[in-house]
Amino acid sequence: MSTNLQAIKPGYPASALLNVLLQHYATDFPKYTRNVNISDELWKHWNNIYEDILTHIDKVEAAETDPEWDAFDKYTNAIGPLETILLELETHLSVNEVSPIPEADGVSPLITFMLQWLENRQTFINAGEPLENAHFTGLTDAERAVQTDLRSALKKDDETVLGQLANLIAQHGLQDDSILERGPNDKFVSTVRDHVQTAQTDAQNFEADDFDRMGKVVFAIMAIYIPFLAHDDDKDNAHVISTKLWKAVQVFAEFLVEFVKNQAVTIDTFNEKWAVYEKVLLDEVDAFALQMVTLMRLASKVRRPFFGRTVGVIKMWQALTSSKELQAEKAATRRAALSKLLVDTMAEFEKTGKEVTAFSEVDTLEATITERKEGYTNLVGRIKTEVDTYSDLGGKWEKLETAYGNGVAVDDENLKKFLQFIQTNKSAALLTSPV
Repeated sequence: MSTNLQAIKPGYPASALLNVLLQHYATDFPKYTRNVNISDELWKHWNNIYEDILTHIDKVEAAETDPEWDAFDKYTNAIGPLETILLELETHLSVNEVSPIPEADGVSPLITFMLQWLENRQTFINAGEPLENAHFTGLTDAERAVQTDLRSALKKDDETVLGQLANLIAQHGLQDDSILERGPNDKFVSTVRDHVQTAQTDAQNFEADDFDRMGKVVFAIMAIYIPFLAHDDDKDNAHVISTKLWKAVQVFAEFLVEFVKNQAVTIDTFNEKWAVYEKVLLDEVDAFALQMVTLMRLASKVRRPFFGRTVGVIKMWQALTSSKELQAEKAATRRAALSKLLVDTMAEFEKTGKEVTAFSEVDTLEATITERKEGYTNLVGRIKTEVDTYSDLGGKWEKLETAYGNGVAVDDENLKKFLQFIQTNKSAALLTSPV
């Protein structure tokens, strides 16, 4: 870095405070591991102004018969404001010598880390804004692109952090099959990795003036990194490897790609999306809520004689996931059994929807229907075992089992009646085609 003590000119008593403050930052800034480039660029411009001030003091001191009022006014008007900037830079070595890359910790401390990083970054942006005020620019006729230099330096810092985060996410040991309660085709981790890579690559095309937007991109990728780090911190924390959370991670990562590619997507919209994701990160959304949405959608994909059975199974899951004891269950080892059962439930629904394809083919599908009925019976038995595990669900199973039995009866009776119906109504044959 160019910031060094040897570059600071001695000056005068009137500029002594500036001299001391420049020495302080010349000592601290080279130790930074975050805001490295922008702090260096800030110091260069501070030192330029300091030297401009000394030039005007020199003119006043060198005058013999004609007072240098212009030089006097310029340096006396500039010293105070520059002192204020250097004294009010609310940043400390203890903050900036800490890596901008978060390390393994719980979700809440990691969110705090991100917010502090964003605030600390903004401190340097704010410190650069007054440098183009008239009492500084009027000190010299030299053309100085202060904001351009500062924003280019900030972009370098941001790109460094982005690259490090993207690499850490790409190389992390978490895999798709690490996620609990996921469906057989869910690839949350690999999909998120792809989105992060896309966002990181495309963000490099931002103009330096897009510093607010770039800050949000870095913030977002830090937020996406949180579940990886939280898992490192506590490998038996079911929440950080739950499908509930990872669906939210994927949705947020997909939005991030859109935010990077489309300038029409506003920062206000970004903040709204972050608020939703943050709520899930902090586990303020009921466990299994997103999986229940998927199960409910699968119901419409199943025909008789399994629609009633499917609804009955979903109602069992509704009761099971309403258990406060289950909601409070944080151990991944315990949730693994539920995860497997949920995946198997989804798979059974999907398999039934694909294999039982038409009402008129009941005879030819007899073996398939028998197999699927056995699959549903097996699911019901496994769900009963889980329901019996949670004491706050005591007494509910009998009602659930009765409701399921009613669904089975309607399934079988309505299919039987329909087959009789098409025997006596030839036009009803149109209804036998697959939907």
